[in-house]
Amino acid sequence: MKLLLLKLFGLLPKRPHGHPPFAFRDLQGLEYYGWDSLQDMPAERVNQIEDLILQVDASVSRHTLEAIVDAMILQCGEALGAKDQKARTLAIQKVMTLANELKMRPTNIIPEDCYIALAAVCAVRKDEDPYTFDKTIQAEKMAAFRLAGRAGHAFFTHTGAFRNYVGATRTTEDALKSYLASWISQQGRTEAALRICGYQSSEPIAIPSSGQ
Repeated sequence: MKLLLLKLFGLLPKRPHGHPPFAFRDLQGLEYYGWDSLQDMPAERVNQIEDLILQVDASVSRHTLEAIVDAMILQCGEALGAKDQKARTLAIQKVMTLANELKMRPTNIIPEDCYIALAAVCAVRKDEDPYTFDKTIQAEKMAAFRLAGRAGHAFFTHTGAFRNYVGATRTTEDALKSYLASWISQQGRTEAALRICGYQSSEPIAIPSSGQ
């Protein structure tokens, strides 16, 4: 509705050369632009989208998967090097805890980091080259969108390409609130499982960028 009013009264910001149409402003007032569909996007961004879609299909981001697998490898090493049966059994139980964490991830909910990363790839910041993928800018956009989403804002979902992929009903503020509850619960379970297994990640579980 806000975008429609801006169009109606001729208040849309001037589009930078080569950028797709205006989509939204973030909480800091930075302007973002976006394509109507994935088919309109440059090849380099489509490659990022395809990589993220694989992670969505697996119900786990690459970053989270790597953290869990690293913890499983750590515990397998503990089991192999255990000097008594009790220590060996404990390590194996920890591996099973991590395996169950992967198995029990919900398949009907896009992981938070994938959701945010997809939105960030689909949105072009005013100072960004729309035809390339910049990991630094991607990380900055994801951090801004995550903060906005956790504060109840859904403006960063307002590009046509993102809405067409995830579905319009998944880009409302109400949908985002529902997702947020699931994301926080899932993140808590994952981090608890990793702590139990003595794994210390060098980065927060939920803040990767795509393509890594």
